[in-house]
Amino acid sequence: MKRLAIAAVLLAIMAVLALVLTLGERGTAVAQNEPEATPEEREPAALVGSGEIATPVSAEASEERREVERPAPETPVPELVEAPAPPEPTATALGRLVDEATGEPVPFQEFDVGPPDDSERVETDAFGSFETKRAHPSGALSIRLRFDDGGQPFGAAFSHPIELAHDADDRRRADVPIKIGPTYELDLQLPAGVEPADLKVTLDAKNPVEDAWGLRAREASVREGERPWVRFQKPDFYLEPAPPWQLEVVAKETAWRGTAAVDSITGIYPKPVKVVLTQAAELGGRLETASGQNVEAFVGLTGPAGTKTYGPFEHGSYRIRWLDPGVYRLAVYSSTHEHPELEVELASGESKTLDLVVAARPLGGALAGVVRSEGRERYNDLRVILRSVEHVKLVETQMVQWQPGTDRGTFRFDGLATGEYKLAVFGHSTAPIEPELLDVSPPREDLEFVVRDSGTELRSYTITAVDAETGECIQGPELHVRPERGKSGMRMWTSMCEFKLGPYRPDDAFEWVLRCEGYETAWGDRSSFDADGSCEARVRRGWSGRVVVQDPDGTPLAGVAIVLPDGSSEATDVDGVATLRRDQRPPKLAFVYGDWRVTGGDVDADGSYTDTGFDVEVRLAPPD
Repeated sequence: MKRLAIAAVLLAIMAVLALVLTLGERGTAVAQNEPEATPEEREPAALVGSGEIATPVSAEASEERREVERPAPETPVPELVEAPAPPEPTATALGRLVDEATGEPVPFQEFDVGPPDDSERVETDAFGSFETKRAHPSGALSIRLRFDDGGQPFGAAFSHPIELAHDADDRRRADVPIKIGPTYELDLQLPAGVEPADLKVTLDAKNPVEDAWGLRAREASVREGERPWVRFQKPDFYLEPAPPWQLEVVAKETAWRGTAAVDSITGIYPKPVKVVLTQAAELGGRLETASGQNVEAFVGLTGPAGTKTYGPFEHGSYRIRWLDPGVYRLAVYSSTHEHPELEVELASGESKTLDLVVAARPLGGALAGVVRSEGRERYNDLRVILRSVEHVKLVETQMVQWQPGTDRGTFRFDGLATGEYKLAVFGHSTAPIEPELLDVSPPREDLEFVVRDSGTELRSYTITAVDAETGECIQGPELHVRPERGKSGMRMWTSMCEFKLGPYRPDDAFEWVLRCEGYETAWGDRSSFDADGSCEARVRRGWSGRVVVQDPDGTPLAGVAIVLPDGSSEATDVDGVATLRRDQRPPKLAFVYGDWRVTGGDVDADGSYTDTGFDVEVRLAPPD
């Protein structure tokens, strides 16, 4: 009984202690959550004049109070990070690439679809068809063509609306017209051991005048198909020469070679090009004087395909490869030495050695004179060009040496062989130079050219192709420039987005057309440029073309209705001009002007047409 009482007392004491501890913790928690007191409430200052003093505070209490008053540490604010933009939505699209000029399907063409940093490489099949998963749900297909060798994309990207495939059963394909490089199907018999992949094809000007001025050729590899075929990388030449052009097919390892003439360098050629391959021959040997001195000279060969000049050869020997079998007339062209013409016969696959020992030509003397400026003191860029009449490849050039403080400069060509020569002065200036050409024979030291300039400053101009919506530079445009309508002009291309024109005199007139793949065309003239000589041609996505309609005598026809395949139409103005703007190039045009009919120009009888650069020109005539 006593034990129970003792246990009860112990339990009571423990309960009281637990209650005291609980109340103490609650009091501490309340004290910590009380609002911070003002300075007056924490430490009352001495009352001035009252005779009372502040109550002293112990060190422990002060430390506890400072602990309570210490501000809580600041919580770091997390840095705001901009969330990445969601990826562009994509969709599946089926399409078919077709040649813009002919409407023919474009097989085995590589191109990139989508933005540059997330594009898909696609290649059309043998029928020009393709499938891509990078089309935009709006139906716009962004395409960037690739080089034939699968290298970097070439030219500006362009967008084309296309009907999307929404399910597996929807296999409709939309035609996507593109401007492609010259494409030729080859009709040839391959020799044993030669495969299409062994062949290289060069497209070059056959016109010897254009060739003499160094027109750059294009080279491409042959592709396999039902017939071997070839497509060149660029749409056409930097400056269009006159036809015909020549295809040269070569198997370099086995020396098989063949050539064929073509009359178009735009789009898909309408028929196979027949090429007969023969094993080429080569000719070489010494080219020295009798004493063994090296001579710089050209070697000319006249054979079945005409005359071609090779060289210059300057190390005491010459070698000419890739010659067709046959009989040739050989000539040596040199300004200081000569060799009688020879006849040489080459068999298929033959390598022949023929040493050429040349003799010194009789010296005629020097050609010298002055260049006099009227209107300016001097022109620093003028040069005199000397060309042999007998050997057109023999050319020498000298800069005009201006005499300080005078309006005249001098030139001199020494040690010329006998013969006839042509002299002309050239420079970047457009000021007229008289005479334009001199036909002379050495010796002559009294020659004179006069530069007749009004003294006005010449101006150069800059045209930049810019996307009207994004403001970005458009790469790969082409520019056509001509003095005026009806005059021939020049065609330029750049891999960048800027062209430089001139210099021009103040009274020189010119007009220009800027074309960018997948964009509308921009037209302008000299008035398009600002005071600094700059023009920013801002163009929108789509297609546009200008049509000029005239009667047989060249008189403009107003009110001619130009009907497009979708049934819409545009009418020509008083100048016979109509500007067409559409999302894509219409394949055909129809012309309604009473009972008049198309009799000429750039439009065929079926309504298909060729845009030659500036305008589509059409001639209409009344019925007979």
